[in-house]
Amino acid sequence: MCLFLPFSPAGRYFRPGIFIKHIGCHSAKAKRPQTFYAQRFRCWGCPSGGKITPMQWIIDGHNLIPHVRGLSLADLDDEQALIDLLVRFCRVRRDRVLVFFDRAQAGRGGEQKHGAVRAVFVPQPGTADAAIAAYLRKQGVRAKNDTLVSSDRMVQASARAHHLQVMSSSDFAGKIAAALASPSAPAAPEPTLSAEELQWWEQMFKSGKPNGK
Repeated sequence: MCLFLPFSPAGRYFRPGIFIKHIGCHSAKAKRPQTFYAQRFRCWGCPSGGKITPMQWIIDGHNLIPHVRGLSLADLDDEQALIDLLVRFCRVRRDRVLVFFDRAQAGRGGEQKHGAVRAVFVPQPGTADAAIAAYLRKQGVRAKNDTLVSSDRMVQASARAHHLQVMSSSDFAGKIAAALASPSAPAAPEPTLSAEELQWWEQMFKSGKPNGK
């Protein structure tokens, strides 16, 4: 077994997520305690050589969006905007994210990968709540080290039934803000124009009037 404890160089203990000490790994590649500076990590078993895996956040996307400053469910690109923030968050924290969005348009359901962020779009009439519950049932004990992010009580209850930690959307929004305010946070990507917007501007420059005007 491996034990991960937060510690300071002076030996005094702090809250989780500052320094992590890897103690008592009996694998051939880790014969003595090792020290890491990290956020939150989990050891997934000594037989694998003391492999350390970043923690995963399982997020109820549409429940989180109203709590994130600058985002709104009324925005046309609210889902992509949240994904972009989560990608930057993961780069700072070195974590992973699995985010669920429901009400996907017909033919647009499925999973997308954006670096350390996986986004699952649930087609109607399915819901993100049901998709999260199904994912947790499938993962079983493998998900017990993950943390669910939602303020929906039913989603929280499903997570607790599988022994996951639970964090409210407002608290996680605060974590995003803190991570993106750190000096190591990557800059926000420059906004890009869609094909329709490019066509609109090309017509504007050519004739001085956009199509349909």
